[in-house]
Amino acid sequence: MTEEFFDLTADAKGRLAKKYDEYYKKAKAAQEAGELKQVHERVLQPYDGTGFKLLKGQTVRYELTHGPQIIDTCYISMERPFQEFADTWHSSAVGACTPYEGMVFYSNTPYMRPLLTIIKDTVDLAKLEEKYGEGASHNFVFNGGRCTTGIWEAVWGIPHCNSCDSNMLKGIFEVAGEEVARARAAASWSAFMHFQIVEFRSAIPTKLTMHPNGRFGEIFKKGDYVELLAHQDLYCAVSTCPQGDQNDLSDYKNYVSYPMTIKIFEVAGEEVARARAAASWSAFMHFQIVEFRSAIPTKLTMHPNGRFGEIYKKGDYVELLAHQDLYCAVSTCPQGDQNDLSDYKNYVSYPMTIKIFEGKDQPLETAPDPQQQSWDPVDWIIAGRPGMVTGKIGEPQE
Repeated sequence: MTEEFFDLTADAKGRLAKKYDEYYKKAKAAQEAGELKQVHERVLQPYDGTGFKLLKGQTVRYELTHGPQIIDTCYISMERPFQEFADTWHSSAVGACTPYEGMVFYSNTPYMRPLLTIIKDTVDLAKLEEKYGEGASHNFVFNGGRCTTGIWEAVWGIPHCNSCDSNMLKGIFEVAGEEVARARAAASWSAFMHFQIVEFRSAIPTKLTMHPNGRFGEIFKKGDYVELLAHQDLYCAVSTCPQGDQNDLSDYKNYVSYPMTIKIFEVAGEEVARARAAASWSAFMHFQIVEFRSAIPTKLTMHPNGRFGEIYKKGDYVELLAHQDLYCAVSTCPQGDQNDLSDYKNYVSYPMTIKIFEGKDQPLETAPDPQQQSWDPVDWIIAGRPGMVTGKIGEPQE
């Protein structure tokens, strides 16, 4: 193998960016020229979620008005709310794990449509990188992202903790109805985070470190915002993350959360731009050489697998223990050994072997079901979120 290889991620990102970059530039120019009029504003309180409609050609602005508050967001197509939504995998695969101005949020397969574009981010990214290193950001996605009541109960042993998952489901319930909310709750889905300082370099092997947001005047300032252009009519849901400013994550009840402001704008006149499966789910990859350090801002480079004897050897395997009865599905990826990704027809794929084992004399010991006490999130929302646990509400900052 030579050191030269075709970087499919970088190539795909460049080709797709060219298709939609003009809409970002036109919308940003209109925004900076003061050609947008505000048509809606609301303040989202701590430990809460809200839902709203965002129409194609409108922009939504998420603004820090009370403190450096983390938010989680999700977007569902109004045209087909049970099938199409903004997908973190598609968006990050041809964009970045740390979204940036001009990056497009794409929908899930098979649609892969541009749903939104970030047109403005006022946070001082140079200051952020100076403090936390190249590639640090406050916008990020991570495996579909968002804290859940289930993970908080597992970590802290407390049921009914407020979470971005339940907050956004509350927003979806408000704007799109119970049926859509239950469909989202039953499936994996995607969240896009803003105002959460992260970097992917220092914490091998996790690849992700969350840093304190501090106070206004350190990294963030009062009035900082992220603004996105909608390419389609969307249902939107936003959560004020219970981790708040993530200055003290040592105990759930130490989390400090703030209100934040949502504004919707549209062009005073004609629109700036018209560039407009049943559920997302999760896949775990093996035998695909990747690293998250060299490809700023994509954070992901896929390297050639080479031949047996270089990295892999014949007979290498990954083995997993099942703790529950499972249906399993496996795919031999069409990228094959990813030695040549310059053209789909150059991909080389191989057979592989699946084996199932069990204990010779008795079953292997498995982890018990934790029997968590938190409710189904939509049932809990309908019931008024009884027993909800939160941290603290922060005092407004200047």
